[in-house]
Amino acid sequence: MRIAKLKLTAAVVTATGLVALAGVGIGLSGAGLQTSAIESVGRKEAGMAAGVYSTSRDFGGIVGSSVLAGLLASANSFGLVFLLVSMAAILATLLSLGLPTRPRREAPQVSG
Repeated sequence: MRIAKLKLTAAVVTATGLVALAGVGIGLSGAGLQTSAIESVGRKEAGMAAGVYSTSRDFGGIVGSSVLAGLLASANSFGLVFLLVSMAAILATLLSLGLPTRPRREAPQVSG
């Protein structure tokens, strides 16, 4: 059995580093996003908020993967696709900065 060797060019090392960076960012933001979704509603709606968040995350991943695969299949260069994806990520970041902040809830007072 032969194992194919991947030549470590600058492009491969750069792509590996960027994919790792994206994975770390997605991993670190996941818990905070779910917490924000659940805390933004009352206690009675918390289960529904968790379900909507989970469903939209899964659906977004499926649609995003499909769109990216279509772009990669039809593009002449990967550079254009990665530029479009980077622009979408920057736009999403800028739009998220415009979201209203949610008021802090007071901690319940413990009588003792």
